[in-house]
Amino acid sequence: MRLTVNEHTGYFPAPKEQDLLRNIATADSLPSIVLKLHPAAESAVRLEPLPHTGGINWLPLLWQLVVLKSCRHDLKLSLLAPFSAPAWHRLLNVLNIAPGLAVKQPQSLPLLTLTESRVLLTLLGGMHPWQLAARMNRDIRTISSHKKRAMDKAGLQHNGELYALGALLYGPQHASAQIALPTAEQQVLAALLHNGSVTATARLLGKSVKTVSGQKHNLMRRLNVPHEVALFAAAEHCNIEPEKTPRSHSGGRVSFNDRRPLRQ
Repeated sequence: MRLTVNEHTGYFPAPKEQDLLRNIATADSLPSIVLKLHPAAESAVRLEPLPHTGGINWLPLLWQLVVLKSCRHDLKLSLLAPFSAPAWHRLLNVLNIAPGLAVKQPQSLPLLTLTESRVLLTLLGGMHPWQLAARMNRDIRTISSHKKRAMDKAGLQHNGELYALGALLYGPQHASAQIALPTAEQQVLAALLHNGSVTATARLLGKSVKTVSGQKHNLMRRLNVPHEVALFAAAEHCNIEPEKTPRSHSGGRVSFNDRRPLRQ
């Protein structure tokens, strides 16, 4: 990526690991590189992908910007991305990162704390709260509280919106493919993509939670995904078609265009 500190432009190797904490203290991490330059107060730090750049691990990159900001509160950070969505801009706002030097951020938005930032960015990567609680050696209720506060600040109303934003940053990990699903699983997937909740989906479709949970498990197995964020990403990049069975089913391709963010 291209790294610009005031008028000085150089190269920054984007994080290769999806793990937020890995390599954060190494010499080629963003905080290490920028702080070695001893930038003047209120210096502008800008990151942007180079042309033809491959997949970027956006979540650890955001975490490195957050850590840099915690070390130097005065720095003006901006990050350019090849996609745009309201949820993405809100996330940058609550992390105190601008989407571009020319974009003025709202001053009234409550910013995430360092812990809230770590919790939200980790959950956006697909980790479950109980896994994060074990990693951080915290009670699950503490992590749930951090999650709720972070989601409220970022304007994420439910898990479906959390997973959709995570899918945007997860990237096209799955090659475009044709996936055949039974009608019942198509209905479950469409509902999950809007609310992210097994309980809400069961209530909407008039099914038991156990049935919907089982169908969700089958969906993740068919799409070969490890967690909900990956499920949302797979649905973004796969063509979901009705499964061909001896008995005819009406309807065509399931469309998720109404939830897709704008990609530039």
